Amino acid sequence: MLTLYSDQVPSYHKIHCPQEDLTYLCCYNPSNGMSDLKVHLFAAKVDTEITDIDKNEVHAKQWVPKENIFEILKENRTQCGVSILGLLYAIQFYL
Repeated sequence: MLTLYSDQVPSYHKIHCPQEDLTYLCCYNPSNGMSDLKVHLFAAKVDTEITDIDKNEVHAKQWVPKENIFEILKENRTQCGVSILGLLYAIQFYL
C-alpha cells in the first residue's frame, strides 16, 4: 500500500492505493517562463481516501465517471488549468 502526499495541501490529505496500481503519466510546467513550478501527474486506482480537507484550500471535490470528463471540460465546469491539462493528458494517453 502506498500513501501519497501532496506538496500543495496539508499533510493530513492522504490517498491510499496499491503501488502496482500507480502509473506515472508525465511532468509539466503549467506556468513556463513565470515560475519553476512542476506538476507530476499520476494515475491510480484509489482504495481509500481521507475526506478531511481544508475548506480554505479546496473549493469543491467530486468523483465523476470517466465518461463525463469531456462533458465537464466542454461545459467549462472546471477552470483550473492544471487540472484541465491533467485530465486531457490522462484521457489521451491513459484511459
